Order: sequence, then structure tokens, then C-alpha cells
Amino acid sequence: MGGRVVHFEVPYDDGDRARSFYKDAFGWQLMEMPEMGYTIAMSGPSDDTGPSESGFINGGMLSREQAASRGPVLVVDGGRHGLRGLLHRSRGQRDGPLGDRRRLTPGARDDQPT
Repeated sequence: MGGRVVHFEVPYDDGDRARSFYKDAFGWQLMEMPEMGYTIAMSGPSDDTGPSESGFINGGMLSREQAASRGPVLVVDGGRHGLRGLLHRSRGQRDGPLGDRRRLTPGARDDQPT
């Protein structure tokens, strides 16, 4: 089944404050890449190929000005079928965990491979 979250990006207004919060709140390991204006966020044990234990995903943080969206972005596996499957499974759950499906991913395109 597609529809697993495989990457995330969190925009911020204050990088130092955001890094401090996520590190303290979730124990994320953070690697700043100032030349790219990006911070790699590892939610658990990782190696050169990504998370080394199941149940963890990696992502990143960047300034809100650089971000594609004003809010967090979740990358879902499965390309078109993953996003469509996720939306299909959320039907009838308007007030459920996904809220209004039309606002799930502002500006998202389901034709981009992940």
C-alpha cells in the first residue's frame, strides 16, 4: 500500500528557535547546511542511505521564504497512486485526521514522483 510519509519539510521564521524546539521536543538530530539555507532533520538513527531503523523518517527545515508552502510539507510514497490513495482513504473523514481534503496539500501536484 502506498501513502507512507517518507520525507517532511518544516518551514520556520526563526531558524535557531525552530532547531532548538524540535531538538528538545523530539530529540531530532539536526545538521545545518548554511550554504544551502537548509537544516537536515533526522528523527531517529540514520546512516548514509537514510533511517537505519524502521519507524523513522528524515526531513528538513528551511526558512519560510524559501519554502514551497507556508506550512509543513509531507512527501508520500507511491507517486500518483500514493496521494490519490491517501485522499481516497480519507473520504468521509472531513472532520477526521486529514480535515478538509481540499486543504491537505496546498499547491501539491500528484503527478510528481517521490
